[in-house]
Amino acid sequence: MEDGDILALKAELLSNILLLMKHIQTLPPQYYTRIFIGIENQIHDRAKRNLFEGMIVYFLQNVELSRTKLNQLAMTLSGETKKMAMSSYDMLVQEGIIQGIEQGIEQKNRLFIKKGINAGLSIELLTELTDLSEETVFAIIQSFEEEEQE
Repeated sequence: MEDGDILALKAELLSNILLLMKHIQTLPPQYYTRIFIGIENQIHDRAKRNLFEGMIVYFLQNVELSRTKLNQLAMTLSGETKKMAMSSYDMLVQEGIIQGIEQGIEQKNRLFIKKGINAGLSIELLTELTDLSEETVFAIIQSFEEEEQE
């Protein structure tokens, strides 16, 4: 859809959201601010606010913004919207931290199992020491064998 087609939509809120989503990777930060202010000024009911909040979460998931740039953007928004944007950002950061921790634990378990197998430890002992199921330990061992064959 061309920008002109989007703007021709009679729903100004929808057209702003569609334009932001279409150009999300190429827009300069000051443009985000104008769009957010324009959208926020059109919100008069809860359904539109929910749509706007969902759009902010989508935006935060798809655009890399430093905390400083996010703070600058948030300063242009009203109190409730600013709080929601910042808490969404914090939630996404927390999810990333948790995902990183989980990946680190998974890698540590893989390394432990590899060393354990090389040292002659039994599957039962590796299962007990890693708190992983027997199936998971077997799958990890199989992945090592597949990596060696490549």
